[in-house]
Amino acid sequence: MACETFPNHLDVSRRDFLATAAAGAALALAGCQEMGAQPGGGEQAMPADGGLDTGGISLVNFEAARKRAAAIVAKMTLAEKITQFGTGAAAIPRIGLPGFNFYGSEGLHGLIHAGPITSFPLPLAMGCSWNCELIKQVFTAVSDEVWAWHKVNGQSLALFSPPTVNMGTRDPRWGRIGENYSEDPYLVGEMATYTIHGMQGDDPKYLKTIACAKHYICNDTDSDRVTTSASVDSRSFWEYYTRGFHACVTKGKVFTVMSSYNSLNGVPTTASRFLLTDVLRRRWGFKGYVVSDCDAVGCIYQTHHFVPTGYEAAALAVNAGCDINCGGTLQRFLGQAVDKMLISEQVIDRSLTRSITGRILLGEFDPPGQVPYSKIPIDCRESAAHRALAREAGRQSIVLFKNENNLLPLNKTKLKKIAVIGPMASVCHLGNYSGSPMHRVSPLQGIFDVFGIESQPSYSKMAANFDSLGGSPQVESCAEGGEDLGFIKAGSWTSYGKVLFNGATELHARVASQGEGGSIEVHLDRLDGPVICKLVVPVTGGW
Repeated sequence: MACETFPNHLDVSRRDFLATAAAGAALALAGCQEMGAQPGGGEQAMPADGGLDTGGISLVNFEAARKRAAAIVAKMTLAEKITQFGTGAAAIPRIGLPGFNFYGSEGLHGLIHAGPITSFPLPLAMGCSWNCELIKQVFTAVSDEVWAWHKVNGQSLALFSPPTVNMGTRDPRWGRIGENYSEDPYLVGEMATYTIHGMQGDDPKYLKTIACAKHYICNDTDSDRVTTSASVDSRSFWEYYTRGFHACVTKGKVFTVMSSYNSLNGVPTTASRFLLTDVLRRRWGFKGYVVSDCDAVGCIYQTHHFVPTGYEAAALAVNAGCDINCGGTLQRFLGQAVDKMLISEQVIDRSLTRSITGRILLGEFDPPGQVPYSKIPIDCRESAAHRALAREAGRQSIVLFKNENNLLPLNKTKLKKIAVIGPMASVCHLGNYSGSPMHRVSPLQGIFDVFGIESQPSYSKMAANFDSLGGSPQVESCAEGGEDLGFIKAGSWTSYGKVLFNGATELHARVASQGEGGSIEVHLDRLDGPVICKLVVPVTGGW
């Protein structure tokens, strides 16, 4: 990819923004015209690069969906429009518009859901396969299961992953390298493209699900991502950091891009017209909607202090090209931004048309029988075929670095005894952003199953005070071996390597955090072992 001019200051400064905003409606109208928007919220036809050349939604069907979306938006009042700018879009009974959840779930390597659900290897592992067709098969299976749960309980078909396209994988200090396929931008782009094809399907009229490429862009640190600014030179930007996203848009035809928390060269990405409009839409032909990370719009004024108020942040984000806020900042402040003439209703219409176009392409407003994916059976969830595919993906993900004296593969006819050492041997660790499959096999159990009773392995946990956590909660170990949890997802679990009851006859659990209800169970020996304690958690207040 050729280097291109990369401005030292990507967007207007805070002073320039406020000065321009003083012009009121002229700012919003100029921004609307500059982006090619027509009166009433419509957009110009996409450039040739924005058409699907590898299957998927045709330009004719996209344009028909966009016009339907614009007609729906035209029926709304301004107040009603503003209710649509969060991931939880409110119902508008007056015009017959149902509510919608733009954050249905995550599908990084399987749907985050209680079982039955198939958990595939993490993207970093599957990236080692160098097999793009395998990736498409995996995410075709994932999207099948998303649809199955949609039929069972109304699970939203709009997801917040996959794919993760951050390039922090080359530095393990990022802490989330398992979410990405590689540190190589070309391989990331190819694998992400096939991921999107598997998730969004190849029907010319309907999206199977909505995939989301994240986090755009240069979000390579987690601990301070809501305050930090990435300093990136022109060549690194065009040749390294954007290359995977470019493939997601131009080859994968992803329908959602998530803007990141961080700033880029001093400008919050969610407030960057250069990133969200000039690069994403004009240069690459992106036709979907942009959603902020949660709550990246609020970070514009709360942590980056780029502007002093919420209404200025809301205007800046939507004018830049952000269409949905994960969080409540846009729904809370957009009305004030309009009143203060920092944004026009035409720009608001433009964003709403994009997001509702996505809903139409999912088939939400059409008879279910008209949508081909509605025929996906619900028993595909954690089916034998999907489990076999997960096993094959695991096989192809293995990388052998060393094999002295051809020790591997092990010959079970010659082995007399196997020693398995380490606390993780008895844990079926699925990685972050994992669901809760019904069928799990730990390394220890797998070795036992293969080699049988006569050569049962000798097992030592080594670390008696080991504790671990399922899912991806935040953890802080206490002095007595317990755990304080930042949050617990449904299906998360905690295991303790050694617990001495010393004659105690009671076990107590206490919950002192915000919660939405549910229960906490203590099982003996294993995840599905006997329940010896159960705590029903009521809906609590704030922290």
